[in-house]
Amino acid sequence: MSQTHYTPEEIKVVSINEEELTIPKIVAVARYLGSVEPFKGPKRTKVEEIRKYVEENWLSDTSEPQYGFNTGVGALKNVKISQENIKKFQELYIKSHSVGVGEPFDVEIVRATMLLQANALAKGYSGIRPIIIDKLIEMLNKGIHPVVPEQGSLGASGDLAPLTHITAVLVGENDADVWVDQQKARIRDLKISSDVLKFQRDGEDVTFQTIDLHGKEAVSLTNSTAVMLAISCLLIHDVERLLGNADISAALSLEAMMCEKDAFAEELHALRNQEGQIRTATNIRQLTAGSKRMTAEARRAYFVYITKQRLNKNLKESKHKDWYHAVKHYKLNYEFEQKRVQDAYSLRCVPQVHGACKDAFRHVKSIVEREISAVTDNPVIFATRNGAGYEAKSGGNFHGEPLALALDFLALALAEIGSISERRMFRLLSPTMSFGLPRNLTGGEPGLNSGYMLIQYTSAQLVSENKILAHPACVDSIPTSDNQEDHVSMGMTSARKANRILDNVQNLIAMEFMCAVQGIHLSSQDERLSLAKFPLGKGTSAVFNFIKEYQVTDEGVKPFQRMQEDEFVHTKIQTMRRLSDSDQILSVFRNKADFTLLI
Repeated sequence: MSQTHYTPEEIKVVSINEEELTIPKIVAVARYLGSVEPFKGPKRTKVEEIRKYVEENWLSDTSEPQYGFNTGVGALKNVKISQENIKKFQELYIKSHSVGVGEPFDVEIVRATMLLQANALAKGYSGIRPIIIDKLIEMLNKGIHPVVPEQGSLGASGDLAPLTHITAVLVGENDADVWVDQQKARIRDLKISSDVLKFQRDGEDVTFQTIDLHGKEAVSLTNSTAVMLAISCLLIHDVERLLGNADISAALSLEAMMCEKDAFAEELHALRNQEGQIRTATNIRQLTAGSKRMTAEARRAYFVYITKQRLNKNLKESKHKDWYHAVKHYKLNYEFEQKRVQDAYSLRCVPQVHGACKDAFRHVKSIVEREISAVTDNPVIFATRNGAGYEAKSGGNFHGEPLALALDFLALALAEIGSISERRMFRLLSPTMSFGLPRNLTGGEPGLNSGYMLIQYTSAQLVSENKILAHPACVDSIPTSDNQEDHVSMGMTSARKANRILDNVQNLIAMEFMCAVQGIHLSSQDERLSLAKFPLGKGTSAVFNFIKEYQVTDEGVKPFQRMQEDEFVHTKIQTMRRLSDSDQILSVFRNKADFTLLI
């Protein structure tokens, strides 16, 4: 089997020498600490040949000005730098460009960035020495992780500030920071000589020899979209799982409220001819295939059950002493309750909403996959047409607009997934909108117990925050560098916003899982409504049983059994979030239902 079919956890070693990087490979190195093979082969030969030409032709005092090789940068592009000062320029460039502020990026983003940067430089269009790529790979394999502040990149001229903070560690800048056992350490405190770092990680010595940069190398190491691309790759990996989980949580909610199946009929969605919608409807049909809960018989049985409960309560509390007058007084409508005609939008329009978000996701994924194999340095080097040498061409491949627009689009789609999930939760928590589920999904005595009432509060806050974060960043360009860089993408802001929205929606879906599972528990506790008599669908049954029996500790704690008396809900949310962030729920569905969800 080709390695590209493995999950990121299964990929232990990645190469940038032949095959193109893929999102699973990037996640393997970034999140699961996979290693990277040494840089070798034809790509290394190409990098060596171009560097030799650069040194012989473009870095002398007699050379014509070549941007980035022997000139200043930005608005100082016309200032030529003498040969004796080219190395000094690299040093000063790193110092002056280290302007990041804010909280540090997660280590997985930094690792993905270093891998993507090494991969782009290895294509041989930047004119740098091969040792630059070697050192990036060494940092990855030894776990040398720079501390990189989140804020400071405009997403044009690439991710200058954050990439500079990575490069500052590579060159041994005294004031740069690196992670040592999850603590920040200053480079000057780790030096055992002018160019050697040494520290302990997990009880073992780690050493790293820093290097000086030569002409063009400071620009090439900092002039790309690698950081926003790193965030994008991790986002795509996680959003793909989220979209599957969203379909499953929606299906469980449909089961909990015994919804109508007609809204998911194949012929209905074929008329719309939207790919994502068709895929989502297929998923819902597969998940609920064989369900006896989503039937008129189940709704009728449940109506009789809750009607008797209401009447018994009402007869005790009211002046009416017989069933006939109680029914007449409270105007309970049997026919309406057992046949709903059609469910609310958040239930029957799951294919239309989730499907549109999947279409957006696939579009964004295609852009990210192309960017992985892109060269976003400036200038870039090409062989001359006559083959006699090389020429540098200045352009704008560093401009982050392709990613910025895509990530803003993805943010909108994610916000919609969260918005409709919150509406389903709201219905589950309301007796009038859930067709009789206990208020707030309370298992014990109402009033004494509050159930999941406050879950809806948290959900509302997350959805509200997402609405603010969904405002597109890419439309808010601010000119920089004396108006030389007069239009920027703000793509890093797009990436960071999308990441925050994803985190919020992951919490929303986790809470919907909790509400739907509790709803199924509560609506099937009477033997006349048991899951044996009215079973769930093949897929929803597999997932419900897995979540219900999931054990957190060796002591056998099962947090998602029916909650009778109120429990500490925060812990339950955290547990469900970890569970839904893993691939376990999707794996259960694949293994038990023999069907892979369509994204």
